Amino acid sequence: MSEKSEKIYEAVTNISDELVESAGAKRKRPRRAWYISAVAAVLVVVIAAALLRPGGSALAIAEAAYDGHERLPDGISAPYGCFEALTAQFLSGAGEENAVLSPVNIYMALAMLAELTDGESRAQLLELIGIDSVEALREQASAIWKAGSGESDECTSLLAASIWLRDDIGYVQDTMDALADVYYASSYRGEMGTAELDGAIQGWLNEQTRGLLEEQAASIKTDPLTVLLLATTLYYSAQWTDEFNEELNYTDVFHAPSGDVNAEYMYAGKFMDYYSGEGWGAVRLGLRGGHGMWFILPDEGVSADALLEDAEVMRLMSAGEADGGEYARVYLSVPKFDIASQLDLIDGLKALGVTDVFDSAVSDFTPMTADADEICVTTATHAARVKIDEDGVEAAAFTVLEPGDTAPMPPELEIHFTLDRPFLFSVVTGDGLPLFAGIVNTP
Repeated sequence: MSEKSEKIYEAVTNISDELVESAGAKRKRPRRAWYISAVAAVLVVVIAAALLRPGGSALAIAEAAYDGHERLPDGISAPYGCFEALTAQFLSGAGEENAVLSPVNIYMALAMLAELTDGESRAQLLELIGIDSVEALREQASAIWKAGSGESDECTSLLAASIWLRDDIGYVQDTMDALADVYYASSYRGEMGTAELDGAIQGWLNEQTRGLLEEQAASIKTDPLTVLLLATTLYYSAQWTDEFNEELNYTDVFHAPSGDVNAEYMYAGKFMDYYSGEGWGAVRLGLRGGHGMWFILPDEGVSADALLEDAEVMRLMSAGEADGGEYARVYLSVPKFDIASQLDLIDGLKALGVTDVFDSAVSDFTPMTADADEICVTTATHAARVKIDEDGVEAAAFTVLEPGDTAPMPPELEIHFTLDRPFLFSVVTGDGLPLFAGIVNTP
């Protein structure tokens, strides 16, 4: 056992009387079916906010944090098939609504859930992720965590995880060690179904997401039969490498599915690569830290939803890879937007082949605990929010140098790229990890 996990889980198994008292008196085990309430992912992406520092957490047993950043090493392949499947499944069928998710964040929650399961329950999760063993999953997840988490003067991408445990159930030490060592999961303990513990969970979510998902966090509540609650978060903020000039903003019509609405557009003329395929065009705007935000615009008469069935579009959104870019002068109009969505993941995960963890008659949670029977996941909620404006993160905190005398000759191709109808977007790291993806139907 590592020194980190030993410190964390000695605290879990040796709880002070004061903490027990604060969490509530222990109760006899009810003779009814138990279940897990899994917060699959609560995340936020901000491209326009000041950075805040987290404070303390109520009912904390021990806290873990990862402070560094490492590039995705050679030999470790990201689960792009899983990223594409999650993106297509949960963005399709949005109808007239906006939708946003973090493929990386949901992946982390699924990987942690695989640690808690065995048998066919684990096999279904590993098949969706696209990996053949939990040992290989740990290596992959650890590498993705390190590549997707870090803070610098240019960019902030902070992953966090927590497990919330009952005060009257024992848990398998080796499994808890893995959650601490691989996923940097902080541990908390208390009486499920109480306002005190629910408030602590909501406070942790708000702390990790800088208060940007308070409404969604308020809906997360435990039940007296909850065995464990798993939460993962992602906070992201970055500045454009080339900010928009607010003086060039203008108001014009956006053709939303529900009817035309007015939107405030940011405008710029840029020399950049323009990508296109059958029924769509796309551009990538650079973000500090080597990241980028892709905007994919359907052709007139093509729905954004239809593009989710296009393999080339999905590869672009999930890996930031596209072929055949043409260097062009692009007249770019991007609507400012602040969108949020909260997704129930259960039906979508069932459609992707993950079924056993939701059925107490067949689920296998023996790696988690031997103190409860008939365990299943009853709640899997994913919430996300994305905001963009002209600057990104505190423009005053950065110095931008854009030499103008080393650009290639002006291209002959000119593109008017106006996002005035429903479009897709994704934010992808320099390592090709899709931090978030979304569909904007109404900015």
